[in-house]
Amino acid sequence: MSSLVRGTSMIEPELSTNEPMRLAALRATRLLDTPLEDRFERLMRMARKLLDVPIAAVSLIDTDRQWFKSIDGLAVCQTSRAVSFCGHTILNTKPFIIRDAREDDRFKDNPLVTGEPRIVFYAGIPVKAQNGCAIAALCVIDHKPRDLSADELKTLEDLASLVESEIRVRPDCDIQRNMMMLASASQDTSRVDELTRLWNEETIEEIRFLYHAEARKSHRSSAVVIARVDGDESLRSSAGPESADEVIRQVAKRALASARSIDAVGRSGPDEFTVLLAPGTDRAGCLAIAQQIRQRVAETPITLASGEHSVTLSVGMGYCQNPTDNYGSVQHRAAQHAIESARSSGGNCVEYEFVEGDDASGKIAA
Repeated sequence: MSSLVRGTSMIEPELSTNEPMRLAALRATRLLDTPLEDRFERLMRMARKLLDVPIAAVSLIDTDRQWFKSIDGLAVCQTSRAVSFCGHTILNTKPFIIRDAREDDRFKDNPLVTGEPRIVFYAGIPVKAQNGCAIAALCVIDHKPRDLSADELKTLEDLASLVESEIRVRPDCDIQRNMMMLASASQDTSRVDELTRLWNEETIEEIRFLYHAEARKSHRSSAVVIARVDGDESLRSSAGPESADEVIRQVAKRALASARSIDAVGRSGPDEFTVLLAPGTDRAGCLAIAQQIRQRVAETPITLASGEHSVTLSVGMGYCQNPTDNYGSVQHRAAQHAIESARSSGGNCVEYEFVEGDDASGKIAA
């Protein structure tokens, strides 16, 4: 039976009739408490654009929380299940739409309505696991009342189907898949950077070692890309820490979107990111990804509450065709040397070192 949240008339979502089976199916996805993946981020960017809304999310409904595998337009990773709209969505077989939550007795006292993010319009589509249990929802949110046209509703349902398909797919890279399984099985958030929701510094270093070991064993190339925000210290002093954090979050999303699903992306410092290219990627492919990261960040200003802010990166890449050392330190040192050279030359460029027979180095300017 539905219950009231103490002190309000807000109604909490009920538990599903098959809750144990539903939770087992959710756990089996190995997605809870894992880092961002661009396969979901891409769909949320599409949802925001196609539906013209400020917020879109994939919300996994856990025992007592809704945890966002992807959320675009809001800097939060989870809320209580008791206040979640998506907790109601998974109880339905059809779309769950609230035109104006301020006028709906179930939600008008909800803290997500009366406070940030001040939800007014909500539309959610249940997302099912392979056993048919609704384990998540794709939702879009607006700060004003609105209706969905038949075409818009069909678009939302199509996107939910794509989310459903992605949930049932395992990541392409065995190393990252195993790391995600470890994090999810123990609900170990210590592997994920709290601000950016990428792999954190310790975990990306662990993955670097594993990628290098795989490259060395299979006689394939190994490459490391390091990207650092130009002038981050001046940003924090001029725009303030909250705006600076939002810049780092948005740079992280752009770096993730520039890499491939087989590459590992992590935050390796306050204003620094490390991208580990999958073993066997050739020189041209590595350079193209490094340049794409730089371009994607520089080409469009980041929108902050205070206005638009242009951001550039210094990018360094170290590449080894035939790695022989045990730890991959050679190409990592090369990437570090290259990024310092890029910063010294004014930033907003890619510099690289090929650590092999020809010991070549070079620069790709903006």
